[in-house]
Amino acid sequence: MWKEAKTEELLDSCIVNTSPVEVLLCVHVALLCVQENPDDRPLMSSVVFILENRITTLTAPVAPPTSHDKVLKLLI
Repeated sequence: MWKEAKTEELLDSCIVNTSPVEVLLCVHVALLCVQENPDDRPLMSSVVFILENRITTLTAPVAPPTSHDKVLKLLI
């Protein structure tokens, strides 16, 4: 849903209507924090800086660790 720009569909409409930019920023940062490769994850100091300063120019997250292939490998 992130890649399709449909993130709002995952969120409670009460939250989205209050501050959609901030909510989407939090979702974006959360996706960055759960990258499969630890080197791709931001440092906590960076997360704090991003959220405090409302930085919106962030790198795009790659597939989350719960991607289809990884789940399949765990099941086999």
